[in-house]
Amino acid sequence: MTRSMVSRAASGLVLASLAVGMLAVPVSAAGVTTRWVDDDGKAGPSSCSGTKSAAKTIQKAVKAADANDVIKICPGTYVGKVTISGARKGLVLRAATSTLPVIKAVSEFSGSATTLISVQGVAGVTIRDLKLRPIRASSHSFCSWSNGIRATGATGIQVRNVDIRPTGSGPFCGVASGVILADGTTGTVRDSVIKDYREVGLQASGAGTNVTVRNVDVTFAHSGISPKPAGGAAVLVSAGARGVIRDGSLVGLAGYAAAGVRLHQAAATSVVRDMDVTTFASGIEARNVKGGTIRDNAIHGGQVGLQLLDGDGVVAYGNTSSGATLHGFYISGISGGTDAQRTTGVDVRDNDFRSSANGALHDCKGESAYVVSGSSGNAFDRNRGNSSDPASLCDLTPPVP
Repeated sequence: MTRSMVSRAASGLVLASLAVGMLAVPVSAAGVTTRWVDDDGKAGPSSCSGTKSAAKTIQKAVKAADANDVIKICPGTYVGKVTISGARKGLVLRAATSTLPVIKAVSEFSGSATTLISVQGVAGVTIRDLKLRPIRASSHSFCSWSNGIRATGATGIQVRNVDIRPTGSGPFCGVASGVILADGTTGTVRDSVIKDYREVGLQASGAGTNVTVRNVDVTFAHSGISPKPAGGAAVLVSAGARGVIRDGSLVGLAGYAAAGVRLHQAAATSVVRDMDVTTFASGIEARNVKGGTIRDNAIHGGQVGLQLLDGDGVVAYGNTSSGATLHGFYISGISGGTDAQRTTGVDVRDNDFRSSANGALHDCKGESAYVVSGSSGNAFDRNRGNSSDPASLCDLTPPVP
């Protein structure tokens, strides 16, 4: 074999070795695709002023998207609902710049509420930095009114910096419900605003639903029509869902039968803490639950501050209620029920229920003497109040000399 033949053979071995080595390195999956949306049809690849072709509607970009894609939405107003479904795990829907784009409901009255952004069984979706604007018109009694975001069976959802409120003026329309998380949805809603809802500001419902709501401000500002009697809560955790509700602000409207936070058949590990709640018929309410923690909340005004209605096993401490027109704290059982059906096993301690409202009935009020009897298993300790019925619900505050 000549020297040149040896050299060529050696070179071949080296190339073969390199090829084997390259094959040994895992080949990465297709990279994440960034998809642009701009109402003029031009954006990208790095800014909204780009010249590449872009989707004019958000739904068109979603339909083209694959798992883990990022959809960047340029400033503008986009009319019509958005549905996220199918094989789009990890999809990100977000503003492209610091100027938040607007997603707006159609103007025609459809006869029922629609949803501006719907997530149907897709895991890991992120929705952030958007304004959602249902129509609210003053010229007639009916108009298009919509839910902001509805997620069903969507694990690991993240909603952040979303502003949901109606546009226009008039008493009969607005947001149906701001955010609805249901049927096994898990994840977080934070740093957001919901204003002027007709039914529920934010709702978590259904077994397996487990959500954390943090630093969310919800305002019921509807001045023309009361919320539905069965709804009517700024935040509602119901039907077996678990909610951790904390560090937010809830504002109601005098004269409306609504609750700030309502735990209704919620999971026993639900928590309400560090909330600022103002002017609701019921500031924080636990109804037909078998546990839950309510702590370090500040409740102002309204009719009743903290209510436990058939709320077995609830722990409530560090809360304050002031300015209630009926009671700072009220505990009851099933209406008309027997003693065995009434609230049991609660631990209510270290709360301040002193009311500053003139004519308040009691700072602390129990349905009957049963609530403080040994058979109830209820414990009340170091709660401050100016009046109490039965007397042992609150330690009465001595009058100031």
